[in-house]
Amino acid sequence: MKHFKYIALVVAMVASGQAHAGDVCNWSAGTPPLHITRVLAGVMHVPGGAKPGDVIGTPNTREFTQSFPASEFLCFNDGTVLWRFDMNPTAPIFPDPLPPVGGMPSNGHILKTNIDGIGARIMLDIPFNGSANGYFMPEGGAHNPFIPFRSTQQANTDVGGFRLRGFSNRVTLVKTGDIAPGIHYVDSELFTGHFSPVGMGLVLRYRLQATVLQTQCSLIGDPVSADPVELGDWDKADFQAIGTTTATIPFAITLSNCQTDAGGQTRATIELDGAEGSTPVLGLDGVFSLTSDSDVEGIGIQILKDDHSPLPLQKEVDLKAIQDGSTVLNFGARFYQTDSASAVRPGKAKGALNFTIRYR
Repeated sequence: MKHFKYIALVVAMVASGQAHAGDVCNWSAGTPPLHITRVLAGVMHVPGGAKPGDVIGTPNTREFTQSFPASEFLCFNDGTVLWRFDMNPTAPIFPDPLPPVGGMPSNGHILKTNIDGIGARIMLDIPFNGSANGYFMPEGGAHNPFIPFRSTQQANTDVGGFRLRGFSNRVTLVKTGDIAPGIHYVDSELFTGHFSPVGMGLVLRYRLQATVLQTQCSLIGDPVSADPVELGDWDKADFQAIGTTTATIPFAITLSNCQTDAGGQTRATIELDGAEGSTPVLGLDGVFSLTSDSDVEGIGIQILKDDHSPLPLQKEVDLKAIQDGSTVLNFGARFYQTDSASAVRPGKAKGALNFTIRYR
């Protein structure tokens, strides 16, 4: 009886080995699972005017990222077994539709990070894009597998086997909503990988780390250096022809508590719109009419940039790069004769404008 039991045990072991002869895997280095942590270098800045769906930084930044601590598994297939790799998100998928990001699809592929308003799209390359023999082929035959996806392989890898200790991945950060001003640290596990050969299962975890800066400044109190800007008293006789101007009076708008990128990529823009009856004078750059309670006729007011060129109205105009702390935007204002000398009428002259500052 003892001899019979021994023979039965050997038979069972042989049968088990034959059932998986074409599907052999083991961890050749380290311990499971692979820990893939992709770190985006530098600071990704978000201009203040960025919209949902806009890219943060550079789209599709590519890197071959290896497991740390180092781990590797090695598998062999004689071509008879279909291997399946499932990349499953562990972070929520952003539910709202977004336009293509960086020229590529986004819907269903933007993963939420730990920072509100910042999402990430992850695309895997080698060995999951089916671009060579022995690589996994994404379902549907697409060569741009975005998380989440499933890919399969059924190839003879008995010579050399299939090794995995890391992979090529492309990361795109995407604005998905409002981002609080200041610096933010993205640190999120985004997906896991599950491999179908016997004894494998969960084989990798993928984490993304990045530094993102939402550019922002404050307008404290009355940020205009002189409010109102006094253009002085002038005689009617000083205005003899259309286009006559008075001396330019400088003024400034101060942006306070600015937080921006170290490279000076973020710039301040301004858009001026008339108020209290002041409106742009057609055909005259930067000139707007007086307020409805002014007495003067035939005269307008012209706004100049710090290079003394006219500042267009009702149009967003680039000004300068903003700096950490305070940034001063310099301007000038002067009277501008808009009608003939005979049409000029003296009296009280006032102008009013609203301004909008944006960060791009």
